[in-house]
Amino acid sequence: MGATLLSRTVIGQECLIAAGAVVAPDLVVPDRMVVMGVPGKIVRPINDADLQYMRWLRGHYVELAEKYIRGEFEPESY
Repeated sequence: MGATLLSRTVIGQECLIAAGAVVAPDLVVPDRMVVMGVPGKIVRPINDADLQYMRWLRGHYVELAEKYIRGEFEPESY
C-alpha cells in the first residue's frame, strides 16, 4: 500500500509496515512491531487484534487476486 523500504532495512517476522511509510536505510525492525510515518519509526508492538486482522487480510487479498485471474471482476465505469 505504498510503503517504501530503503536499502539495508531488516524487517522481522509478523511486522506491520503502515501504508505510505518510508523505512530509512539500516533500520532493523524486531519481530511483531508496527512501523509508521515518514521517516518510518517503530511505534508499538503488534497486539493480538493486529495479528488476527493481518491473517484475515492475507487470505482476503489472495482471494481477490484469484478472482481477478479468473476474470470475475466487472470493469468499472466512470
